[in-house]
Amino acid sequence: MPSTALNKVCYVEDDEDIQRIVRMSLERIGKLTVQVVSDPMQAIDAIKDFKPDLVMLDWMMPGMDGPTLFRKMRETPEVRDLPVVFIT
Repeated sequence: MPSTALNKVCYVEDDEDIQRIVRMSLERIGKLTVQVVSDPMQAIDAIKDFKPDLVMLDWMMPGMDGPTLFRKMRETPEVRDLPVVFIT
């Protein structure tokens, strides 16, 4: 399996405090470009536009939980092959 550099991360999280902590860690320590999406209902479109190397999903969110969003991603050709990490 070919290795690719990790430069861009999309983080789907509804809690603003957690968003800030994770963003700060990934940007300052990891030197990554981070996009935070607060609304899981808008996440797939945001992921398509941002084209991240990795998607991080919160497990529990209002409107759509992380596992449901993950299933929807796997049904969407443009994002189905992206690696996903669950944060909870």
